[in-house]
Amino acid sequence: MEPYSSIRQNEAPKLKVATLGNYRVLDTPEPQRANLWRLRLVRVGWKYSPSRSMKGCCRRVIDAEKPVVYEATSSSVTMANISYCRSWACPWCAGKRGKDLAEILGAGISEAKKKDYWVKFVTLTIPTDVWSFDYQLKVLRDAFKSFRKRVNRHISHHYGVKTGFSYSFDFTIRRGVSKGTGKRFQPHLHIHAIALAEAKLENVEFDFSRAWQECVDKAHGKSVRLYAQACRIDDVKADKGVSAYVYKWLGSASELMKGQNKSGKLGRSMSFHELVKFIDDTDDERAIQVYQEVLVAMKGKHFSSVGRVMKRLANEAVLEPDDQGDELVEEVPRRLELHWMSHTAIVSIAGALEFVMKALQMNDVAKMKLFEATNKRSEAMYRANLYSNDQIRKIWVESLSKSGLSTARLTS
Repeated sequence: MEPYSSIRQNEAPKLKVATLGNYRVLDTPEPQRANLWRLRLVRVGWKYSPSRSMKGCCRRVIDAEKPVVYEATSSSVTMANISYCRSWACPWCAGKRGKDLAEILGAGISEAKKKDYWVKFVTLTIPTDVWSFDYQLKVLRDAFKSFRKRVNRHISHHYGVKTGFSYSFDFTIRRGVSKGTGKRFQPHLHIHAIALAEAKLENVEFDFSRAWQECVDKAHGKSVRLYAQACRIDDVKADKGVSAYVYKWLGSASELMKGQNKSGKLGRSMSFHELVKFIDDTDDERAIQVYQEVLVAMKGKHFSSVGRVMKRLANEAVLEPDDQGDELVEEVPRRLELHWMSHTAIVSIAGALEFVMKALQMNDVAKMKLFEATNKRSEAMYRANLYSNDQIRKIWVESLSKSGLSTARLTS
């Protein structure tokens, strides 16, 4: 099907983005709060994800002979002896993945700018009003593959150097009803990328917009009317939030915690993880359908990469002795060891996992002693074979109620 034809090329919507080099830093003043929110939102994957690994993330015990270990500092929480899905769609796993990729990209950009290399920020979009998410993904993947080849071929031929790309597919979900499909929560897919050539290049004569238009036409099989800024190229002067912006859809703290635009008002679009939060709050059937559609379409697809050139530059930046700061004093994490039956009971109680982790972060000694006593009681019942899953769960419900967890949330 053709894209929404009533939008003329010269009437593209103006993107609300800041000047490159001054993107808002994607963080939050309360990192521990973001971690607890991620734990809460993992439950959406347990309930609605078609992926088996996501259904067991953070709750499936690896070795029943060993304890499940909760650890927490003032800014992070971890769990050991628990299986993780490592999915981009998991609020818990994607957050760490996005942070790791952003750190590598940030180090690589800084090193490239020290050497005065050619570095550009690229944003590529396609019409999405009447295309399904699966078809959007197909067109965008094929077009971007051709686009990278064209850019690399041109710069290699005229300047004698190769071009590397660091990229991430990004998408937002529109809150309102799409004029093209009449559906609410229409996904909008696009790409953020960093193009890097290991040389100082001045005034590269290449029509990026025309190349992108031709690549999209080829991927779709016929002419496509693109927006005026479907291909946007910006200079990168420094990594001031750029690296975090490229991988923000993998669960950065700001995107997870706020469904607002830069003015503080409720935005017209939301990120994927804001969609997950919306599902957690409302169980909206249309939102769940879009969530599942996206997961099925993205299964087995490669959609983000730092690139070999950027990885090598990041490694060079790490090896420089001048960049080594003073040795930081690490905070000793607080630990809570639980029998696997206790962990299974906790994850079956709505809000319990993040409640226990918050108490551990706050170093609430009274609650920790109560949890340890409850765990010993549960383990003793298990050893004596005097238990059922419901009995262990009721023990933890009582303990968590005494600790202050609202009784209205003690249902799985």
